[in-house]
Amino acid sequence: MMTPWEMLIFATRADVLLAAAFGIGIFLWLIGKLDAAKKVVWGDINSEEMLKFGILSVASVIVLGSYWSVRVLKESLFFELVGKNYYGPAKIITFPIVIGLVFIYNLLLNRVNREQLFWVVSGAYAAMFVAIGYFYSHPFAPMTGPFFDLIPGRMLGWIIFNGIESYGGIVVTMFFSYVTFTTTTAAAKRGLGLIFFAAQIGQYAGPTIGDYFLSTIGFANLFYGVAAVVMMIPVTIAAYVAFVSESMRTSDSQAGDKKKTGVFEGLRLLAQHPYLVGLAVVSTVYEIVAVVLDMQFKLMAGTTYNGVDLASYLSQYAKTGAVVAIVFSFAGTSFVIRKLGVRWCLLVFPATVALIISYIKFNPILNIFFFGMIIFKTLAYTLNSPVKEMMFIPTSKDVKFKVKSVTDTIGGKGSKAIGAGVISLSQTLAAGGAAGAFLLYTSMISLGVVGMWLMVAMWVGKKYDKLITSKEIIQ
Repeated sequence: MMTPWEMLIFATRADVLLAAAFGIGIFLWLIGKLDAAKKVVWGDINSEEMLKFGILSVASVIVLGSYWSVRVLKESLFFELVGKNYYGPAKIITFPIVIGLVFIYNLLLNRVNREQLFWVVSGAYAAMFVAIGYFYSHPFAPMTGPFFDLIPGRMLGWIIFNGIESYGGIVVTMFFSYVTFTTTTAAAKRGLGLIFFAAQIGQYAGPTIGDYFLSTIGFANLFYGVAAVVMMIPVTIAAYVAFVSESMRTSDSQAGDKKKTGVFEGLRLLAQHPYLVGLAVVSTVYEIVAVVLDMQFKLMAGTTYNGVDLASYLSQYAKTGAVVAIVFSFAGTSFVIRKLGVRWCLLVFPATVALIISYIKFNPILNIFFFGMIIFKTLAYTLNSPVKEMMFIPTSKDVKFKVKSVTDTIGGKGSKAIGAGVISLSQTLAAGGAAGAFLLYTSMISLGVVGMWLMVAMWVGKKYDKLITSKEIIQ
């Protein structure tokens, strides 16, 4: 626990003051010019929708803040406990682990309601973070026995890496599935931008607070604190149910969603509807390129920084990206989506990614990677993600929860595994070649992926427009 003096020091840090001042300033501006702000930024949003999306925005801050508090520690702890040479295999191993977790998640969907699901899943991850904190500071003897000697490095490093990876896939996906499940298409156009604006604040606040506590109380105690924050997620959802009327917590497609389905319903629906396959591609294929760029960036950063310095550098990267994303999500997300429409927004992201890949190919410098990844992450979180969530609205409950759990977790992790495979293949092809051969191969493969991504995005965007116009529901 911090002393009053430490709390004062924390409160006077420049980055914390910046975040607080920004939040307070936006709040006062909205209060003073609410009508103008609603029309320019979020359209004709009413007071009931402001309450609805306001509570969901608080939940979004907690979900993304807790995730990013530990995400920036993932690589530094893995490098410390296991080693940099196993980073690629770790990405690949995550895939089968996530498949098992998604199966368990779908079993839970058939046994508890959506609000209870938050208590179960949040409780499980909070317990995991407490265990990580304890075993990091108190190495467990059985984890250093003969069996675990076969595993490179400490077993805890693998648990930390895969646990944090799955947290982002399961909890973040569960939250946004719930948002689309309780939101109509018309309301989403007005309020979804507010939730993603809040998500970027959480993405900034998480690493900012985590970076401070990392330097004062260490890794273990930070994980204890994150566990407590995670348990605030179901509390916020309970407040949402208590204060937002049931009529405001419905979507366009809830009628006819009463039947029970099996745990493999998501896979069946994917096989049945080309639109969902295309949506899965648009939702996850960018992860292949993201992993290639991200692994290059972090491996390069790992040659310059180590330990706490590396964690601090990656935390600064996350915070800088969050600030840029906060500005864009507030001033640009809703505006761009309403002006360009879903189809064109789906094309803006891959076109920009192609430019980033090409520029980095000819300028392989750490700072270039730094800012290139910030642009990439900003568009991924503040433009691609909101559009992706909107594309799930004209679908049934099973699509929103079960198909989305498959596409966002298995599809997302599968794409990351493919990205790691691209890295390994490029390293093999470049072995003994010229100095720039590795970057050449990764750039060529990535640009090929982007080309396929663009073609699928054009078709899916056109199909989405038809679904909205005809009011058809994919189920």
